Amino acid sequence: MLVERKCAVRSLFSQLGKFEFGAVAFACLVLGTVAAPVLRADPNPIDQKNDAPNPPIDSFNLQGVQPAGQTFKPALTSVQDVQLYTADGIPGNATGASMSVTIYTTNLDGTPLATSKQTILADGFKGITEFTFAAPIPLTAGNTYAIGVNITLASDGWYVYDTSNTYANGTEIKSDTADPDSDLWFREGPLPEPSSLLVAGLGGFGLCFRRRRRA
Repeated sequence: MLVERKCAVRSLFSQLGKFEFGAVAFACLVLGTVAAPVLRADPNPIDQKNDAPNPPIDSFNLQGVQPAGQTFKPALTSVQDVQLYTADGIPGNATGASMSVTIYTTNLDGTPLATSKQTILADGFKGITEFTFAAPIPLTAGNTYAIGVNITLASDGWYVYDTSNTYANGTEIKSDTADPDSDLWFREGPLPEPSSLLVAGLGGFGLCFRRRRRA
């Protein structure tokens, strides 16, 4: 009878161990696949960029110079992610901003190709602002395109950061006029492929499996 009870206890702990491993493995797989985009600091891979210094120093009031943006020449054949550096110019008044970007051919007077999803920014926000598109926008490598920066007119004194003329493949645009002495602080590139997120998830699964075996 005692031997039978010991066997039953061992079987119970064995089942619990399998359940624990399954739960941990599932959690690692979910975290590996879901958390990857959240932790991504930059477009991956970055194509064109003008992101030094970081954080930038100079800025201008976006509402006062519409339309505004930046031209660029891609080396890759699509874009789905754009990052700018923006800030609330009047923090503390409970008013944020709603922003988006539009990709145009040639310049801001060119053909609009697509507009990003709206990015909602809270009162007092300052930092890297990400804009994503519902689908990759096909581009021709070496051609000139423009990033147009859109903002809800009711938003208060929102600022976009720029630098001196530090980007060789384009120029900043203010009031629909090219400013050869300045460039926006920006990054652009495609989003990671879903397959790369799956690989990240499988990597997390493998890491959890190794830790479980060592335990």
